[in-house]
Amino acid sequence: MDFLPIWGFWLGFALLLFAAEILTAGFFLFPFGLGAVAAALADLAHLSLAWQWGFFLAVTGIFLVFSRRLARAFGKDPGLRAGADRLIGMDGVVTETIDPHRNEGAVRVDNESWRAEPGDESVIHQGARVTIVAIRGARIIVRPKQT
Repeated sequence: MDFLPIWGFWLGFALLLFAAEILTAGFFLFPFGLGAVAAALADLAHLSLAWQWGFFLAVTGIFLVFSRRLARAFGKDPGLRAGADRLIGMDGVVTETIDPHRNEGAVRVDNESWRAEPGDESVIHQGARVTIVAIRGARIIVRPKQT
């Protein structure tokens, strides 16, 4: 009875890990898949099982460290925002006085007009520059721009 060679098990394990990586978030399983490919190559080079495990662990460890550093470097940027969330941090101009007691006010930002509320109970007058700090439903929450 013929069995699958050891490199075939390693390669199958790698493919399983790559498939699982596609279905999960976090980019965690990919380094293990690369380690399994390295172990398969070690078997093809006729190295012992101990060496295969060594290659698996070493390559996995190296790529885990590398991927974590890469994630940390890119993690400082909040990334692309979509929809109304893209407005957070942008500046706008008050087009209708924002009065929290009368539940009225509007801001023009990025060529769009938005209903607005102040971040506190203050009144912000027409023409003032504001910064968007949050989104609440269909309204933006603003604070006066620091000059």
